[in-house]
Amino acid sequence: MFQIIVDTYGIPNYMEANPAPFTVVTFPFMFGIMFGDYGHGSLIFLVGLLLTLFADHLKKTVPEGVLAMRYMLLAMGTFSMYNGLLYNEFFAIPNDWFGSCYNTTVRNTTTSNGSNNLVYPPNLDPPGKFYWGEAPADEPNAQGSIDYPGMDCVYTFGVDPAWYLSPQMLTYTNRIKMSMSVIVGVWHMSMAICVKGFNAVRDKAWLVFIFEVVAGLIILNGLFGWMDALIIMKWAYPMNAYSTLDTPCLGTEYANDDGVTYMDCGPVLTLRYCPSIISVMINNFLKMGGQDVYFFEGQKGVTLFLVILVVVCMPLMLCVKPCAWGCCCKKEEHHAEEIERTNAQNDSQEDLNPNANGGIEDDVKEDMMAYEKLLNQEAGGEAAHSHSFGELFIHQMIETIEFVLGCISNTASYLRLWALSLAHSQLAETFLTQGLMKAW
Repeated sequence: MFQIIVDTYGIPNYMEANPAPFTVVTFPFMFGIMFGDYGHGSLIFLVGLLLTLFADHLKKTVPEGVLAMRYMLLAMGTFSMYNGLLYNEFFAIPNDWFGSCYNTTVRNTTTSNGSNNLVYPPNLDPPGKFYWGEAPADEPNAQGSIDYPGMDCVYTFGVDPAWYLSPQMLTYTNRIKMSMSVIVGVWHMSMAICVKGFNAVRDKAWLVFIFEVVAGLIILNGLFGWMDALIIMKWAYPMNAYSTLDTPCLGTEYANDDGVTYMDCGPVLTLRYCPSIISVMINNFLKMGGQDVYFFEGQKGVTLFLVILVVVCMPLMLCVKPCAWGCCCKKEEHHAEEIERTNAQNDSQEDLNPNANGGIEDDVKEDMMAYEKLLNQEAGGEAAHSHSFGELFIHQMIETIEFVLGCISNTASYLRLWALSLAHSQLAETFLTQGLMKAW
């Protein structure tokens, strides 16, 4: 079944690396990202399990195509349940498996005028009590937001159920799903380039391997692989969302590229907002890696190195192959033309010779040679030598532009995983609230 899915996009040539084994994992996992709900996923898993256990008994009762999908349904249901646990969605209902990092029994305002900016305070160990602003001096167990050292609670697995009580729930879960989609997308595209590398090594096409496969991996991961790394760093970046101090500080005196010096406020982390990854990627080119806040020391140097590497690899991918073919293969092409011309002359002389011994064997040999030549042209063995340097350069230029633009467009296309996951969760929630809850 997975081979059929691959064949709809293209059938691999003989002895080429077949991506179908990778599809056994990637296809159901991407489905799980889109259909992340361990209630709905368990139904798919149950159908696949029943088809697998009773396959022999069902051969004459259900279409053969349904039985062929039993292992795929098992994998799709498994990954759907896994991603549903990550999203903490069971038929659009969150479950409190591991408690919460927030005190959902109290919802206070963060402002002194009592506006509607209401949030849940952190869940402190008893008998601790959280206050916005300064803590009362007469309460020894009170914790004020000014001297609060930051949120140190990490939820055990998946999404904290308290987020489903927040008006920011959709924004929060969308960020998680968008980040997961982009990370999986870059990994998936890198794997596809590696499959091309396996074919290049098999064919001993070292120019293709170095200046298309290796250079392509550098371009893709130097741009979007680095973006994925920054996303993961942002997840682990320390911050204090409860801080009410106006001046941000990072624990010690710190100066950024703009010359702004943050004060030393000890263990209190008052950075309330992490920088946007999109802004970071834009600044990598417009400001040459300069950022308002860095995720780690030396981030600017690593960014500059990757940007330079990507810029260098693009002309290498464009120019090296046509130049090498134009310079190194010209003599071979000229020699091949002389051989073909000589063979043509010999054939014409044999045709004019009435005593020539022609027959079925000669026709078969000619047909086999023509067929072998056709196969070599389809595989790219002789096609490269039959074109001029200008045609080769234009072809490689189209390939390079298509690859670079494809890296951008395909990375954005993987956001459809997030879009379909959003649609699924919202439809399930609508059915729950507008259907079941109103009925009961």
